[in-house]
Amino acid sequence: MADMNVKFISQKISKIRWKPVGASSLQKPNLFVTGSWDDEQCKLSFWTFGQHDIDYDLYTMDTETAPVDMEPKLLADITHVGDVTDLKYLDQQQVVASSSMGSVGIFKHNQNTQAIECVQTWKNLHGYNLISCPCTCVGHRDDVLVTGGEDGKICVLNLEKKNITKCIDKADSCTINSITFLRQNEILITNSTGQLKIFDLRANPSETPQTLFLSGEHVSLMCAAKHPSQQYLVATGTVDGSLCLWDLRQKTNPVTLLGGHTGPLWEVKFHSAYPNHLFTCSEDGSLWHWDNSTAASSFPYLVSPSVKPSLGNKLLFYLSFL
Repeated sequence: MADMNVKFISQKISKIRWKPVGASSLQKPNLFVTGSWDDEQCKLSFWTFGQHDIDYDLYTMDTETAPVDMEPKLLADITHVGDVTDLKYLDQQQVVASSSMGSVGIFKHNQNTQAIECVQTWKNLHGYNLISCPCTCVGHRDDVLVTGGEDGKICVLNLEKKNITKCIDKADSCTINSITFLRQNEILITNSTGQLKIFDLRANPSETPQTLFLSGEHVSLMCAAKHPSQQYLVATGTVDGSLCLWDLRQKTNPVTLLGGHTGPLWEVKFHSAYPNHLFTCSEDGSLWHWDNSTAASSFPYLVSPSVKPSLGNKLLFYLSFL
């Protein structure tokens, strides 16, 4: 079991993201940003581990080399208008945050001076009849930013020209919960009726997207993650705590459905360097690490849908926060 440190920060945290490190850098991530919700003043906060290093063997979870003191240190924070509904790092200094007020903002953090400034804001991207509704998610690739909202609308923004280049007003009839770039001009969204939809951003907005769906009851898909090296392999988390694995080439239902969590899944992530490792976190207060590093396939979850999968050694460890 890995060591765990708990710090009380008097905020309700909705999102957390690690600051990316350069591809050629040997430095391990030691800075992250958090966004809060349902506070009198919601905030974006930047944190560090100071001089303490995070160093443990991913496969053996050897805690002997783990740092003794892992308490986060607050570097700087800034007030955010509305709940923070999603966060993405654009580069080493800039973070994009979506808001429950229907807007999206770009914030620049100077790590030398610890100054934070809002460098760009797009207001009222999402709403009904001039009444704003939450912008629920953002996706980013190169100079393109894509937003999704409770209104089922998709907005495409150009980061260089700082304008809206395209809107798909009727992308969905329900809430869009997540956006993931599959290719340069192709995005995948998940919605509240258990559907995956794939949009080509170059196509006419009226063109029907490719749609995959969960069979049976309409169970909301809360989050999604693309395999780092095989873009047709996608993992999603559901509102009832299930982990779904999809092969987009099959164009139908998920190939595997795994239960385990007792609450909604809020995040699912592949390890960027070791994609056989998958992480899920849930409203039930737990973080799960799924391990298939010993299997022959690069994505061994892909078994026949008719075979009921067993957790076996897929669950390497279970960490409960509550």
